[in-house]
Amino acid sequence: MQNFRLATYAALVTFFATSTPTSLKAAPDNTLGMAIMFAYVGADGTLQNGSGATGASRGSLGGYRVTFDRDVSNCGYSATVYNSIGRTAVVMPSDNNATVIVATSTSQNLSDNNFYLLVYCTR
Repeated sequence: MQNFRLATYAALVTFFATSTPTSLKAAPDNTLGMAIMFAYVGADGTLQNGSGATGASRGSLGGYRVTFDRDVSNCGYSATVYNSIGRTAVVMPSDNNATVIVATSTSQNLSDNNFYLLVYCTR
């Protein structure tokens, strides 16, 4: 029985290793062919840290623009407010393909908050 299980396991591993579409195999950097960028933005709109992010600014209360070094218009976005209990962040594309807009709020009212922004793009 043990040999049967090992043979079945080996057959399944071989099948999935050879039948996985190229587009789903990991890129050399193990990101599944994705570019993952991030920004940490201060409540005053300054870019504190990031990868692929080239700048940030605060336009109005709770409203920010974050610019990246490439077109991010067809990417996925996720933002999290620092110390996020009772605080939310919403991300939306901008009219500039390299920029996204982030709105942060506390208890349903726009407010200035530090936030983390992740951007996931296909290569």
